[in-house]
Amino acid sequence: MQVVELQNFMAEKKDEFALLKWTTLSEANSDYFELLRADEKDFKPGIYEIIATVKAKGNSVTTQLYSVIDSSVQKNLTYLYKLNIVDRDKSMRESNNIRFVNEEEKYELFTNYPNPFYFNTVISYTLAKSGFIDINISEKCTGTEYLKLNQLEQKAGNYSFYWQPFLYPNDEDSIVLRPGVYTVKIATVDTTMTLDMILNFKFKETDCKIPLHVIKTDKNGKFEIDWKWFQEFTHFFRIAENGQVLGQFSYGESGEIIARKLLSETNMSKKYLLGRQSLTIDKSNAINIKLIMKEVNVTK
Repeated sequence: MQVVELQNFMAEKKDEFALLKWTTLSEANSDYFELLRADEKDFKPGIYEIIATVKAKGNSVTTQLYSVIDSSVQKNLTYLYKLNIVDRDKSMRESNNIRFVNEEEKYELFTNYPNPFYFNTVISYTLAKSGFIDINISEKCTGTEYLKLNQLEQKAGNYSFYWQPFLYPNDEDSIVLRPGVYTVKIATVDTTMTLDMILNFKFKETDCKIPLHVIKTDKNGKFEIDWKWFQEFTHFFRIAENGQVLGQFSYGESGEIIARKLLSETNMSKKYLLGRQSLTIDKSNAINIKLIMKEVNVTK
């Protein structure tokens, strides 16, 4: 009579292979285990075949651990596994089957959210294998590093973390980054992933009663803005989340500012292309609409 108390039977991904593990709480007159595998198609099992035979403990009243690596699995296929538990008198019983999906390994660095961002943003990535990684965040135009994590040990899986470049203004280690493009780089033994993030700035008006408000962006860096009228030589200050003034923006003509796009950047200034929609009515009451583009330098 066969007496084997099987505690668990499981399959997990081990690099590119399947690792099958099972545990017995006790055994009496056990001889060996047969590990069987079948392909699954349309949620139906194929023919089970023996892929490994493992010698049993025989007689035991303590926990026994067994494992087999199936190195013949193929990517993007699903398999079913089960055990035949064979006694010394050749009596046998089957375990329940377990399912293993051998998904293709992926390394992926996702677009941060939100992007552009003002205060903090979430960076998410997927690791196909366990190991050590390096995470680096730097300003794209200068290469200055603002986050550097070396030899961070992580298992295969999905990860997310917040990046908050604006710290509390009373903190001695506080830093306030200037608006611009920042690059995230995650390096593993197998690959390097990079992502560009846009750190935007908030406008704070001083001479105008109605504040300027950014409403949406697109991939080309164009920023659409609510239609507002401004007085001539109206000044706007770039304000960080903690209230620190990062620089001054000015527009020297009356009109509606409807868009801006960063053209170039130096250590001292940024050059923007601004769009202004002008509307006039002539003597015959005809409406004339013009879109005027103008380059403006912003002092840092």
